[in-house]
Amino acid sequence: MGDGNHGSAVHRSALTSHRPPHGRRVRLRGPVTPGSARDNAADLLDRSATGRLRHERATDGWQRLQLWP
Repeated sequence: MGDGNHGSAVHRSALTSHRPPHGRRVRLRGPVTPGSARDNAADLLDRSATGRLRHERATDGWQRLQLWP
């Protein structure tokens, strides 16, 4: 991405969320910057158990939820 200067690459991401009660979808997109390991760990631990759920698609086609530590 960008101007060929690999040291200043801009990472971009997008998130789409469906809100059934409202019948709407929301899409967020923009630049992403990495957080420090300490900030990331604090953010994860501050989340509720539901907020720490991670979806995984298994090789058998099923989706599983795993609670992050």
